[in-house]
Amino acid sequence: MSRRLPGRVPFAGLLLIAIGTVLLLQTLGVLPWGLWWELWRFWPVLLIIAGVALILGTRAPLLTSAIVIVLVLGTVAAATLMSFSGPARESVSELREPLGETKGLNARVRFGAGKISMGELPAGSPELVEGVFRGPGDSTPASYSLTRSGDQANLVLDTAQLRGWQRPGTQDWTVRLSQAVALDLWVQSGASDLTLDLQRLNVTHLEMEVGASQIRVTLPGKSERTSATIRAGAANLQVTIPQGVAARIKTTTSLASVDVDERRFPRSNGFYQSPEYDSAPYKLGLDIEGGAASILVR
Repeated sequence: MSRRLPGRVPFAGLLLIAIGTVLLLQTLGVLPWGLWWELWRFWPVLLIIAGVALILGTRAPLLTSAIVIVLVLGTVAAATLMSFSGPARESVSELREPLGETKGLNARVRFGAGKISMGELPAGSPELVEGVFRGPGDSTPASYSLTRSGDQANLVLDTAQLRGWQRPGTQDWTVRLSQAVALDLWVQSGASDLTLDLQRLNVTHLEMEVGASQIRVTLPGKSERTSATIRAGAANLQVTIPQGVAARIKTTTSLASVDVDERRFPRSNGFYQSPEYDSAPYKLGLDIEGGAASILVR
């Protein structure tokens, strides 16, 4: 007579279901992307779950599963409430640097969590860059440095260190750049809502590294040649390539869903490529690397 082995609780499966549910609700706009910055504060819950598994895991698997589900749902609910409850005070800082004789700009942007929007200044603007940064409490929302050498400039924008136990998820940045310079742009972002409208900017090189984010990118429309690399984690990525721009697109993904407009960019030999790519006046080379991401290219 065979003896039935005690049941085991599939904790890895429950964890994947929980993470997937949160990402789905964020993609649908039900939960904010800054939620991940609140969830990490509840890491001791993992120790509690491990303890429950050691004590009850094989003896009462159904009870253990119920306890784990309640703990996970309670943690997500508490983190959501904390994410939506803003700080009592908000700090605002501004950035403005003149264009001068600048012909080229190397810009490095590091953003933690919250909302960021980047785009262009009006044509003919005397400014090289303008920015408005909002953050929690009395801390400076962003730090920056700008150095110049001849007609070249280097800009570094970074999330400032917060004072005390303030939440970075409430940050809100708006950055506008000159249309008159050749731009080399690098963007690194955590759990954020990110909008990049580069259509009217002369971007020669773009590199993005993003985590659990909602990302909307409109690529340059009047740059003769642009190379772009986007590395996305658990993200919802929407890429728009302006009409008149020929593109060659390579995607490297693991658990990602990829949807590329093959009417404009037919697939051939592992690439999506415009038929007129070789002779087009405006060319884009786009390399997308995705984890558990949803990728849409139009």
